[in-house]
Amino acid sequence: KKKIKLFQLYLEIYLTILIFLFFPTLIVLQFFTPKLFNLWTLGKIVFDDKLFLILNFSVLIYSISFPLRIILQSKNLIFFNLKISILYIIIVITFIWIANLKSEIFLIGMGILFSEFINFFIIINKSKKILSKDKMQINFKIFYICFINLSFISYICFFFIKDKIDVFET
Repeated sequence: KKKIKLFQLYLEIYLTILIFLFFPTLIVLQFFTPKLFNLWTLGKIVFDDKLFLILNFSVLIYSISFPLRIILQSKNLIFFNLKISILYIIIVITFIWIANLKSEIFLIGMGILFSEFINFFIIINKSKKILSKDKMQINFKIFYICFINLSFISYICFFFIKDKIDVFET
């Protein structure tokens, strides 16, 4: 019982750091990354701000579900992890195929984001089942709060991209 409370505390600290440190950093990065990317690539590669944002959100969704992924891996659910990996690959390859037909690299990023959404909800549901079977009660509301916070921040970032706000522009 004490270990479960300690684990819940660590989990809440981790997700709170995500919400209050990493998510706002994403908004700040949206302003500075285009210029830094142009400096880094010497202007030879065009920066796609939408693709950058989509890939950032994919990483952040993965980071929200990361503690639960560790729990599931510790349970040695090899067949379940294999099924999730195959589903992820099928979704991404499908989006790669569509992107190839439409000549839009942005669609590949959308495929990665979509597969992370699907994996997030599958992992949450599987974790609930596994942990309830082990009589471990974890408050899953914080995962949903974190996900809603990320959705709100994504709306803000897309608003910035839509208006092409550039802090370096004179």
